[in-house]
Amino acid sequence: MENKLDFVLECNAEQIASCKELAKELDTSFDLFSTILTPTENHIRLKILYFLNQENELSNADLSEILEMQVSILELHLNGLVESGFLFSKMKSKILFYYINEEKSKELSPFFRILRKNKNLSFKN
Repeated sequence: MENKLDFVLECNAEQIASCKELAKELDTSFDLFSTILTPTENHIRLKILYFLNQENELSNADLSEILEMQVSILELHLNGLVESGFLFSKMKSKILFYYINEEKSKELSPFFRILRKNKNLSFKN
């Protein structure tokens, strides 16, 4: 069995240092995406954020129609996004509208550009 020291000596020190530095630089981005990319809800929340980013504001009824979801289920996702600071809400004539936090929108805009350009993204090799 190879000992740990032998393994470390075989590693490319420059590559490891570069990757460590990149990991530190991307920490905020990783944190941002991990906040919204939960294992069970990511696609719904990403769709909500995408359409709110594109349309500026939508009501829960609008989002329910767009996403073909019951309002009660949609509200769980909307509330989670509001609680995490990604969305704000406001009442207009007894209708609740949602809009994306401008700061978060700027952080997510590169991701949304990728989605718009590559409508059929695939992770196949």
